[in-house]
Amino acid sequence: IAEMTSKMPKIKNCELVRNLRDFSYYGPKWHIHVHDEKNNIKIYHVGQPNDLQTKVILLIGETGAGKTRLLNSLYNHICSVNFHDSYRLEVIDEVGSELKKDYDSQTDCITGYLFHFEPGMRYKYNILIIDTPGFGDTRGANKQAEIVRQMEVFLKEEKFGIIDLHCLSFVVKASMNRRMEYFGVILKQCMSLFGKNTTTITQVMTTHAADKMKNVNELLKSWGLSSESVFNFDNGTLYEPNTPDTIGAEGDVMDEAEISIHKYRWNKRTKECDAFFQLLFSVPSVSLRLTREALREKSFLEHSKVNLIKQIEAAFNCILANNNNLHTIREYDLSMRENRAWSGTEDVLQKTRVPIKEECIFFIKLISPHVHNCAKCEKSCSDICHWFVACPDVNAECKVCGCSGKNHIRDDEIIKESWVTIEVTDTEMKEKFDNASDKKRSLEEHVRDLQAQEEKHRRNIAKMIALIQLQTERLSEISTMPVYQSSEEFLVEIMQDLLKKNPRFNRKLEENFMTVFTDSILKEANTVCIDKATWKKELDKLLKESDSVWNKTKKAAFSTFSQAPSLLV
Repeated sequence: IAEMTSKMPKIKNCELVRNLRDFSYYGPKWHIHVHDEKNNIKIYHVGQPNDLQTKVILLIGETGAGKTRLLNSLYNHICSVNFHDSYRLEVIDEVGSELKKDYDSQTDCITGYLFHFEPGMRYKYNILIIDTPGFGDTRGANKQAEIVRQMEVFLKEEKFGIIDLHCLSFVVKASMNRRMEYFGVILKQCMSLFGKNTTTITQVMTTHAADKMKNVNELLKSWGLSSESVFNFDNGTLYEPNTPDTIGAEGDVMDEAEISIHKYRWNKRTKECDAFFQLLFSVPSVSLRLTREALREKSFLEHSKVNLIKQIEAAFNCILANNNNLHTIREYDLSMRENRAWSGTEDVLQKTRVPIKEECIFFIKLISPHVHNCAKCEKSCSDICHWFVACPDVNAECKVCGCSGKNHIRDDEIIKESWVTIEVTDTEMKEKFDNASDKKRSLEEHVRDLQAQEEKHRRNIAKMIALIQLQTERLSEISTMPVYQSSEEFLVEIMQDLLKKNPRFNRKLEENFMTVFTDSILKEANTVCIDKATWKKELDKLLKESDSVWNKTKKAAFSTFSQAPSLLV
C-alpha cells in the first residue's frame, strides 16, 4: 500500500515558519498558559481544550543529549508526519532561522507544551511534553545550581498545573560509556529531585543511535537509575532528504539507495515512537505529592544543616572564649599571690644602652662595628658585626626574638639586660592586688555565663542531631536517590567543614577536642526522647531560635577576644 503523502500539515493549529532546502517548516500556534518570569518557566497550550485525558512526559538529560531534537521528533510523530511529506513540524527551531519568535532562549527555560488532540493526530489523548534545561552545563557549578533550583520550583509549585506524571524520561546519548563518570554524578543529582514512586514511570531514551542500538541500561543501573525498557531514537533522520537528486546536509546529491536508507531509519524511528507511546498509555500515572514532600524535606534538611553549623560554631566560640578567660584568671591568681603581702621587693628587668666601642678591642673599633637591635622588643639580637662578620638577613625571621628582620635597626649601642630588685610600697602592691581581685571576680561571672550558653548549645546540638536523623530517615523512605549519612558521619563532616572555614578554631582547639566533642554530643543525642508526631515542630522551633542565639553568643564571645584585660605580673 502506497504511503499517503502531503504538502500541508494534517493538523490545523500550526503555521508556516520558513522554507529551507527540501522542506517547509511549520510551528505550532500556541498561547502561553502560565509564565513565571522570575523562575523562567513557561507552559504553552496548542489547540482547543477538551475533555480527553492528558498524558504528561517530563524530559531530563545533560546538555547536548538531544532533548530538543527528541521533542521535535515526538511532535512530528504525534501529528502523523510521514517520511515522504514535503513539510516538517518543529516545536523549537534547531536549524537557525531568524524567525525564532519568543522561544529564542528556551534552552534556559523549563517549557511545557500541551498539545490538545485534534483530527489528524495519531493518538486520542492530550499530550504534555515538558522540556528542561540541560544538566552538566558548561557555564559551571553556579549555573548547575540554578537549574536544580529551577527544577525544584517547578516540581513543588502547584500553579503550573502538573499534578501527575505518566513518564519521567531520562534522555542520554547512545554512545555513553563507563568513562563518563561525571554523568553518574549528574544523574544522581537529577534523581534526588523525585519521589521514590516515580521509579515505576522512569524510562530511558537514547539519542544519536543511527548505526545500531546501544544498550546503556546496565551502565545506568550501575549509577542507580533503573528502567524496565530503553527506547532508542534515531532522530537525525527527521530532517534528512526524502527524494532522490536532492542536496543533503553536507552538500552531496542523494541517490535512490541513500533515500532508501533514510526511509528505513525513519520507519525504525516511527516504530520506536509508537512503542514508547503505547507503553505511556498503559502505565498508571504517578502523583507528584511524594516528590513535593521529598523536595520539602530536602530543603528543610539543608536549612537544618546550616543552622546546626551555627550552633556548633557558637559552642566553639564559647569554648575558645572561656579558654582565654581561664588563662587570664590564672594570671590574676598569680598576681594576687605575689601581691598578697602588699609590701616587699619586686624583681624588674632593667635595660641599659652601652656604646659598642666600649665593648670592642682597638682593632675592631676601626672596621665599622655595629649591632642589630629589634625596635619592637628593645633587644640586641646579633653579635657585633663588622667588615669580617656578616649582618643577619633582613628578609628572614630573627632567630633570637622571632620578629621580622625588617624590624631590626643597625645601631652603635648594645642593649644590655639585667634583673634588679627594687623596693615597692604597700600602696602599690595593694592597688595591684585589689585590681586583680576585682577583674578576676568580673571575669569569673562572664565565664559562668559562657559555660551556661555552651551547655545550652550542646543540648540544642544533640537534640538537633537526633531530629535531623529522623528527617534523613524520612527522606530515605520517599526520595529516589537520598544521600544517607549516619549521625556520626553527618556531625564529623560538618565540623571538618567548619574547621576549614575557620582556621582560628584549628589553631586554638586541642588536638583531641573534636573526638571528645563528637563522642559527647552523639552520646547525648542517643538519650534524646522525641515524639515522632511532633518532631517537625521541635526542629522548626530550634531553627527559629538558632539565628538569634548564635548572634548573641558570637557577640559575647568575640567581646572577650577584643577586650582582653592587660595581665598584671
